[in-house]
Amino acid sequence: MPDRSTKCFYKQCRTIEAVLTEAQMLELGRSFAASDGTVVIPAVIGIDRSQNLILIQQLAAQDNLFNYLWNQWRRPSYWFQKRLDPVKSGFALGEWLRQFHVSQSDFAESHLDKFTNGILGRLRAVDAKSKGLIGTYGRNRVESIIQLVEKQSATNDRLAVARIHGDLNLSNLLVLTDGRLSVIDFADSRAGIGLEDFAVVYHNVWLTGVCRRHCRAKVAAFLAAFTEGYQLRMSVDDPALKLFRIGAALVQMLSTLSVGDRRNHARRFFDRNRRWIAEL
Repeated sequence: MPDRSTKCFYKQCRTIEAVLTEAQMLELGRSFAASDGTVVIPAVIGIDRSQNLILIQQLAAQDNLFNYLWNQWRRPSYWFQKRLDPVKSGFALGEWLRQFHVSQSDFAESHLDKFTNGILGRLRAVDAKSKGLIGTYGRNRVESIIQLVEKQSATNDRLAVARIHGDLNLSNLLVLTDGRLSVIDFADSRAGIGLEDFAVVYHNVWLTGVCRRHCRAKVAAFLAAFTEGYQLRMSVDDPALKLFRIGAALVQMLSTLSVGDRRNHARRFFDRNRRWIAEL
């Protein structure tokens, strides 16, 4: 039983295997958390095998990172909440992610092929749903980048297979009331290519900064520190990173088209992603 002072919540998974995987990844993530607590991973309190439930520590959060960037970085919501330090938090998140991406003995080519096939499928879906907004030029540019990265795959160590979070969008990064970052929802953790996680965070934070002027300077500082903490060892213009950023952009565009999201930021994000792909 958890301590009475510990706030927690239940999360139900489809299978007991999914429960055990998430519990294992949460505990593993906690083992890599920064010693100064800059990045916080919630603790597993308990497991109910009969109902496929996992009991997880509930942290005091201001908001997820997207909402924080979009609305609040100029000032906290409440007087007692601390601002997120872009350099400290960005570096700590990059360092944590690098350690979480422990290499696995597998073949990178199969994972790269699966990822590129997914990109091509999403590209066709976005083009069909948007009535050709990507266009022939955009499709050709994406296909040429895929071919270039496939040629590099044998020599690029950043394409090695690793354990990844698998769903590191900004909704799964929480800004706590004390100004620290927390990573949540490890249900999709799996073997993959580490750049996939890195690119999802990098592209979505970059996109928010492009579309929201008040936070551009802080976004730039966050991304520089995040890249340094991750020890990227490649240019942000490298074709491999561009490929994984394309993947993040297409997921976001397809989500907007699928649910018919009419919110202002969703329309701006869709248009900016489309322009970014066209400018590659």
